[in-house]
Amino acid sequence: MKETQHSTDRLVDFLDMKQTLIGLFYDAVKFCDEVIAHRWRADDLCAGLQLRRNISGD
Repeated sequence: MKETQHSTDRLVDFLDMKQTLIGLFYDAVKFCDEVIAHRWRADDLCAGLQLRRNISGD
């Protein structure tokens, strides 16, 4: 019985670790998506400012 409990505990530990890794992977992907989105917004803002500067003749 003790061996079964030990195996069950190891399985639970493995599943917890797997869930943690999935969570970390999800967080990393979400972070990368946000960085890309901010980069695009920054590029759009810079392009808009450059366009405004060209129109105003500065």
